[in-house]
Amino acid sequence: MNILTTLLISISLASHAPIHSNKHEFHTSIAEIEYNNQSKAFEVSLRVFIDDFEKALGSLSGKKETLDKSDKHHQLIMKYIRQRFFITNRRGKKKEMTLIGKEFKTDAVWLYIEIPFRESLRKATFTNSILMEHFDDQVNIINLQYKGKKESFLFRKNKLVQGVNIGR
Repeated sequence: MNILTTLLISISLASHAPIHSNKHEFHTSIAEIEYNNQSKAFEVSLRVFIDDFEKALGSLSGKKETLDKSDKHHQLIMKYIRQRFFITNRRGKKKEMTLIGKEFKTDAVWLYIEIPFRESLRKATFTNSILMEHFDDQVNIINLQYKGKKESFLFRKNKLVQGVNIGR
């Protein structure tokens, strides 16, 4: 199954997910990443299911976590994200990132992240293992827009790291 087909299926399933469901039949995250040429940074919109993400944060903190609109979880969220979702440059160095905010939508939370990137994408890689420590069927999708070009990536337990092709 190609990336586009998987993406369309995932989006279709997500749009039909029950409201406020504690359990869903699939585990997926979607990251929309767009390069802002003016600020020389990637602007990331990352969607994860709230219940799954709270489970991951609770495993990291050692206690039950319940997300809300306050900033009290920002440090814990970024600790988790930095371990599981990042871009490395051609020298293998993880790029710094900042959590700009979050937005709750029904049973999902959108995390807004900025990643400064002032160099070539040549030999850069994305790592995305969000929630894979909890769900064997977890699928993570990245849709990247960079200087007018688009590329999509599909991450599973056996494929956590992928090279970027559009910057070459």
